[in-house]
Amino acid sequence: MSRQLLDELPTLRVLLPMAGGIYLSDFLDCEASFTVVVAIGIVGILMTAALFWARPRVSLLSVVRRLRTVPVSCLALSLGMILMSTRLPRELHLISDEHVAARIESISLKEQSMRLEATLVAAGQSAEVAGNRIMIYTAGCDYTLAAGDVIAFPQSLTPITGSGNPGAFDFGSHFRHKGIAYRQFIDAENINRIGTFDTFMTRIARYRRTAEHAVMSLDGLSPEARRLSIAIVLGNDDYIDPDVRDEFSAAGIAHVLALSGLHIAILTMLTMVLLYPMDRAGHKRLRLFVTLMIVAAYAVFTGLSPSVVRAAIMTAVVTWAFYIYRRTTIADALCIAAVITLAFRPEDLFSAGFWMSYLSVTTITVVGYTILPRLKTRLVIVNYITGIVVSSIAAMIATMPITIYCFNSVAPLSVVANVVVLPFFPLLMIACMMAVAGAAAGIEWAWIDNVVNAGNNCISWVADAIARLTQSLGIGAMHIGYITAVLAVISLIAALLWLVWRQHRYAVSAAALLIAAIAIETASIATRPSEGVILLNDSRHTPLIAHNGDTAVVWMPFDKYVDKQSFLRSQRNLLAGLGVSKVSIATDSNEDNRLVRMQLATIGGRRFLALGGGHWRDKRINSDGISTDFAARLRTDYAIATRRFRGSLATATRFVTFDTLIISGNVYGPRRATLIAECDSMRLPYIDIASSGAFVR
Repeated sequence: MSRQLLDELPTLRVLLPMAGGIYLSDFLDCEASFTVVVAIGIVGILMTAALFWARPRVSLLSVVRRLRTVPVSCLALSLGMILMSTRLPRELHLISDEHVAARIESISLKEQSMRLEATLVAAGQSAEVAGNRIMIYTAGCDYTLAAGDVIAFPQSLTPITGSGNPGAFDFGSHFRHKGIAYRQFIDAENINRIGTFDTFMTRIARYRRTAEHAVMSLDGLSPEARRLSIAIVLGNDDYIDPDVRDEFSAAGIAHVLALSGLHIAILTMLTMVLLYPMDRAGHKRLRLFVTLMIVAAYAVFTGLSPSVVRAAIMTAVVTWAFYIYRRTTIADALCIAAVITLAFRPEDLFSAGFWMSYLSVTTITVVGYTILPRLKTRLVIVNYITGIVVSSIAAMIATMPITIYCFNSVAPLSVVANVVVLPFFPLLMIACMMAVAGAAAGIEWAWIDNVVNAGNNCISWVADAIARLTQSLGIGAMHIGYITAVLAVISLIAALLWLVWRQHRYAVSAAALLIAAIAIETASIATRPSEGVILLNDSRHTPLIAHNGDTAVVWMPFDKYVDKQSFLRSQRNLLAGLGVSKVSIATDSNEDNRLVRMQLATIGGRRFLALGGGHWRDKRINSDGISTDFAARLRTDYAIATRRFRGSLATATRFVTFDTLIISGNVYGPRRATLIAECDSMRLPYIDIASSGAFVR
């Protein structure tokens, strides 16, 4: 790495090795991590001692200067590995159906289900399991439960693994980085509240939930305005409708729904303005300190999300520099904020939000120092609009590789949307803050409600209009591979370094990396299959996708009512990776199907038969509509055992001949074990989707 860069930003000597240690610890097991940490730590300590010994000697001074970064990097690398190792979950050894107790850390309510993040308190006589974090998904809701409640339930915890579907999000790694390795699906009625054990953060979560309920009960706000107020003030976007979220994403203004640096900046400026009399009275330091405390309290109250923590730490660094009368730069504040964030939450390094946040702020900062001064005019309003336009373009370019890789979309008209929304968004956020504060205190102001409703209508109209315009341009889902995204991000960093120092090596590196990324993605597109069949691992349905070119047909046996948009949203990455732009859903059974509650389909030249209920009969209807004895078995290539199949395989094989049985992903528990045992006893070839992942042909 360039020594000039390290001299300008010395914090990188700690940040980069720490990030490397976090990544390395994720790939190594506990014993290997411990060995590597000890070895690297010893090397760092020995080199530090050697440099201190050589420092007074003039003849070795040049060597000391060249190697001074090495011991710091070694110690930072060890620190990163230690931090990540402490976050990784431990293996549990529990007896099935044994009752366990857990404390609810957070709770998310849906219409007919709940998602609980909990910490095990005790499990029978196994005290060593206490402290392990788990996920609980319920069928049904218990609205009396809240964060801090201690619950008891019969455990049947299973490891969290990825679905094995092509292009699917890896939930196993996601939760593992958060220190969660096990989950359980259970009926809400089987969960018993046995007490309350509050921590500081659970109390905050309870207060936040109380404020959310107060906002939802405001009569003067429209339902959409209530949800928007909760999202942009309290940081909970679970209330936002998925279709509305898609519109905001397509318009390029989804960042206003998620708490980020924009919201912290508005809060900081508002606080500084309100406390300006302190500055006039000669209490400048007190004004800065109070501002910092308010920002910190707001970050804690909203749940310490990564983007808020990053913005709060940046604000704290800059504020502290003013407090002690020292100069600092945004780049220094960014690096320090990243180090502090990773020190407390190393798992954030694996989140897309972390990278998008830092890349966008870094790019906007570099562009603000290098390009914006050249576009400055004498008109303030022109400079303001120019700043918004340039910053929006910079943020869009900076985050484009990650948004395409993670979300399969890009917002080409985000510049227009941001130019319209950002000027009045601070006023909308302030009005929403007043509405939330009033609701929490039991007060409702009609004029505040009118302002919030008007702002919500305006921002929703902009999002809808820009989203429709983007759709009319024919820009659909996009896809790039992991290596392509990494090379594109590194190319962006090299381009930023060229903007700062104007050294040709950075420009050449950026161009070479970008060409390599394009070549790799082009080769990937050329080698992807043009047609095929995929049976997805899904806990709710049995979706079978047949794709040919840019067209795909999705068959879901026994599901008459399927939310097409929800399915397309969940499988966006897979469909974009296959180059599919046209999707149709087929839920009705084939006309040739003659067996009761069985569905037959010929897809991709192969015959698939979905086994449903166990109500069999020894007759079928011939082509003339006459009932005849079942003389011959139905011949098919694959039989799919869905969750509706309650019969035995021995009975099924009396009517159906198939080469391979596929056990759907929505078959689990004892029923799945029974089917596997039957296949083994009958020597039937089978594919267990839940354990092997998607069936791809």
